[in-house]
Amino acid sequence: MGGGVRYWVKVGFTEQRPVIPDQYVSLVELEAEDDTDAFMTAFHMVYGRPKVEMVTRCEILEVEL
Repeated sequence: MGGGVRYWVKVGFTEQRPVIPDQYVSLVELEAEDDTDAFMTAFHMVYGRPKVEMVTRCEILEVEL
């Protein structure tokens, strides 16, 4: 990975309606400039996957400087 801070973000999502909060969970590891960048990048990485109806949670689990 390049520069920035390493984040591990837990992203909950559902594949159906009505929404089932955190029906599935993905752990995303990424480098970002700040917390907002980490949240938004992880959100879009999961939301862009096939079958994902809605992201239901984004939570930073760990940050490595």
